Amino acid sequence: NFSNRKLRSPIQLFEVIRYIEGNNIELNENKIVIFFTGADKYYGSKEYRTHYFGISLDVIKYLLTCGVKVVGTDAFSLDQPFDYMVSNYQNSKNSKE
Repeated sequence: NFSNRKLRSPIQLFEVIRYIEGNNIELNENKIVIFFTGADKYYGSKEYRTHYFGISLDVIKYLLTCGVKVVGTDAFSLDQPFDYMVSNYQNSKNSKE
């Protein structure tokens, strides 16, 4: 549950590890991970495609190394909103951010 998170940037690995440790969660190949971001409140509106935050690539890689095979979210995408990604690229010219 990351619904109280105020940042617009992607969920970072340290946040996920802190959540896992703080809630005594054991990740393995039998687990499905669903990130609750609070974006569901926009479902059905145009804001659903823009008012959310994604999951960082480091988090996805970490979950895969733990054996997790299914990852989901209540948001439009696991990626950041398009305007966020475009702005990052224009600033850094790094297509991997």
